[in-house]
Amino acid sequence: MLIPITIIFIFGLTIGSFINVVAFRYPDDSTIGRTWLKILGGRSRCPNCNKTLRWYELVPLISFLIQLGKCRGCGVSISWRYPIVELFSGLAAALWYATIFTTLPWWQAVTLAVAIFILILAAAIDARLSILPDGLNLSLAILGLALVIMRADYINSLVAAAGGILFFGGIVLLSQGRAMGMGDIKLAGAMGLLLGWPGAVLAFMLSFITGAIWGILLIMIKRKKLRDAIPFGPFLVAGSLLVVFFGPQISAIIRL
Repeated sequence: MLIPITIIFIFGLTIGSFINVVAFRYPDDSTIGRTWLKILGGRSRCPNCNKTLRWYELVPLISFLIQLGKCRGCGVSISWRYPIVELFSGLAAALWYATIFTTLPWWQAVTLAVAIFILILAAAIDARLSILPDGLNLSLAILGLALVIMRADYINSLVAAAGGILFFGGIVLLSQGRAMGMGDIKLAGAMGLLLGWPGAVLAFMLSFITGAIWGILLIMIKRKKLRDAIPFGPFLVAGSLLVVFFGPQISAIIRL
């Protein structure tokens, strides 16, 4: 089993590299004229010196390590977000193979794989721009509906989706948009469809726990202050993935 997991891990690294391209080229404005072709078009360049990167500078994870995290052209440090997204994508792919592909029908497993990578992309964009694109939330909702039909689990999934929308909508309303945004509400609804009940509830709980831990850590190292805003999308994604990969184990621990 080691060889298939290694191959899947490398494939995940490659997907992570593509996710980086999209996430770091995603526009930080609301220009309607932007298209995915414009986002993906053109060769990769150093954002500091504008040097066109060669293929051996774009090998996922390895190039970053060989170059000691710096551009070969100007020597400026490369953002750690690049290798983190690549490594996270590779690990997610390996976990998908070990925990999902071998246990679920292939059509459900493939649908979940696509959802997992879209979730990672959403987290990367939100971490950079505090934006959860409607297109990604809609894609996740469509994949969630497909899983609902495959599982024939309509009531639980629809209740979870509605519950997520109402709960996070209440937070946005009570905080007047300061605590969370509309993108978080839409993502919560999509999570309800993807995970159903009670999986979505567990994912929401884990998102608050991981968010609190991360926030406390940032305050302790003086990277953030108590009232500073932190994008919540990455923690919703973290909660979702924890449930996808380790839901039964976490549920068993909580019951104890």
